[in-house]
Amino acid sequence: MKKVQIPLETHLWTKDDIQCPYSIIEEMFSTYSLENYKTFLNECSYYVLEIKKRYEGTAGEMVYIFFILHSVFRACYTIFKKPKGFEKRNLTVKKTDDFNDFYLGTLTLEEYLNPYMTFKNIFTMVSLEDLDFLSADYIQDALKEKQTFYVEYQIPPIYLYKILDACWLIFKRLQ
Repeated sequence: MKKVQIPLETHLWTKDDIQCPYSIIEEMFSTYSLENYKTFLNECSYYVLEIKKRYEGTAGEMVYIFFILHSVFRACYTIFKKPKGFEKRNLTVKKTDDFNDFYLGTLTLEEYLNPYMTFKNIFTMVSLEDLDFLSADYIQDALKEKQTFYVEYQIPPIYLYKILDACWLIFKRLQ
């Protein structure tokens, strides 16, 4: 059976066709900070749930960030499918007394010590396609002028935050 390579689609938000998932994570955080991504997801959530009346950014910015997250989800899935590449990079820690990253509160201690576990925990429960559909639905719902129906997602949006936190740890540990 021939292996199917997941297109990472970085050409949608960079001028390059980046093939290394770890380089995508580095590029992601050179574009926006972790706080910016979380604020973006929070604002989308508020708009989807009609707590806020409209997304504060522009529609173009929202689509641009969606393209970044789309590539990042695919990069994370690629990392999940190739655990040996993750192990070679020594991105895990045995224990930590450094809780300066306490705002990474979506991760369990096991996931904090080994960000690969975040990907394993998520991608054994949901498919990449399901995650793509969740993020696309999320963005579409946030861009709608008025919510005319009750929104219920099959995948908890917390998974998006967990992936962001795991990517941040990988980014910091690569440096």
